[in-house]
Amino acid sequence: MEESLKWIIDDGVASSVKVTMSIVPPRTLGALVVITRGDGTVVSLSFSRLWQQF
Repeated sequence: MEESLKWIIDDGVASSVKVTMSIVPPRTLGALVVITRGDGTVVSLSFSRLWQQF
């Protein structure tokens, strides 16, 4: 997932992107995306129902 967001860094929108994936019981994949902008502002996006019942 980090690789798919690399364009954000390449285009200068952010200085870093970190993605943490986790399994949310019983059978759901979750993700936390933390984007740090060039000015140091941090944006956190949480997705807790990715691929539910996968």
